[in-house]
Amino acid sequence: MCNTNDGYEVIESKKNWCQALQFCNKNRRGLARINSSEENERAKNISKGRTVWIGLMHDQWEWPNQKCSLYREWVKYSQGVHCVFSGFKEPSLQTENCENDKCAICSKGKVRIKAIQNESSWDDALTYCENMHSRLLWIEDESDQIAVSTWLNNSKLYDDAPRSLWIGLRQSALFGFWIWSDRMVNWSNWKDGEIPGKSLSNHCGVIDREDFTWRNEDCDRKLPFLCEEDIAYLKN
Repeated sequence: MCNTNDGYEVIESKKNWCQALQFCNKNRRGLARINSSEENERAKNISKGRTVWIGLMHDQWEWPNQKCSLYREWVKYSQGVHCVFSGFKEPSLQTENCENDKCAICSKGKVRIKAIQNESSWDDALTYCENMHSRLLWIEDESDQIAVSTWLNNSKLYDDAPRSLWIGLRQSALFGFWIWSDRMVNWSNWKDGEIPGKSLSNHCGVIDREDFTWRNEDCDRKLPFLCEEDIAYLKN
């Protein structure tokens, strides 16, 4: 349930709490805040008996920059210990005394990548990513390409998954140039360095999860895909 100028609005599509926070921050006025019995009654009437997320969260753990994450896959959890490290396996999180020495990894960027293993056409993948995350993955420069290649190199898809995954790359059927949603492709990593020309059917783009190059593909082919999700913040 989101705040609006007129009160509250229930969003029908199902999301986890962080996704709901992201959606409401981006498209409305944040997740619902309820500050009185009257507002609670109004929210109750609008929800019509449905269970909905509101902007209330209690958790011992938080990121220093207030980024929202529901990841809590613990290997070891100790009460009274206030810092966490990751071994980058599944599950990966362990509590640790803050005074102990560890190597550090720095975060960069404002989105996270989500691999969706349900095989879909490009249009269905686009709809899913826009409804459940932010968009099909864009790779706009060399820095993005390195980040995606590193992520793919360390991620695990099911054993017999196709090598190709949909990304948010498509060709203008009218003009033949390639675009990311609403903007031209100005940097590319096409296989063999050749930009695909106009085709009768191959109007959508994939990334190879082994050599990380791009290729054109028939948009109706069923493939897994990569979404990207804008990172939500707990405090605006």
